[in-house]
Amino acid sequence: QAGNLVEARWVARLSDQLGSYTAELVHAGAALAMQDALPLAILSAACAVAEGALPEREAHPRVFRGLLHLIVHLDVAELITWELGLLADLGFGLDLTRCAVTGASEGLAYVSPKTGRAVCEDAAGAWRERLLRLPPFLAGGAKPDPADLQDGLRLTGHFLTRDAFGARHRPMPGARVMLYDRICAR
Repeated sequence: QAGNLVEARWVARLSDQLGSYTAELVHAGAALAMQDALPLAILSAACAVAEGALPEREAHPRVFRGLLHLIVHLDVAELITWELGLLADLGFGLDLTRCAVTGASEGLAYVSPKTGRAVCEDAAGAWRERLLRLPPFLAGGAKPDPADLQDGLRLTGHFLTRDAFGARHRPMPGARVMLYDRICAR
């Protein structure tokens, strides 16, 4: 079941022959998430994004470790951070450390939807309406509020849709879209 961590072993006489799997449950993430709708939505979204965005038979250990951490905590802010790491691991990383216009590292408030680079409040100018809002918790700020979580999901969702899924001609997974809708309805 998606969200459960298992230790599996495949055994066959030769590598090109049929084999058999043995598996043991290590962490029942799905069962623990079923007690509350939001953690279940987070778990479903993360598993759907991982399944759809990651290429088959390609190792991504940082993404996997991040997913393990996420499965234990099941927090929206953790999901956003994990999605940023997934984008970076796929080669679509965002630069949220310095302003693309001024080079400053203070006062970052927006992200360019084209370049994925941060922009300062003062440098946004006439482009402010076209930029994606950078939630303060991603720029090293305080704990996120519901509006920050919406903006964070919108930010990562934009780049996942355009880069990770768009490059493979796939839509954003329905579970991820439903999570965003659930957060916006709160």
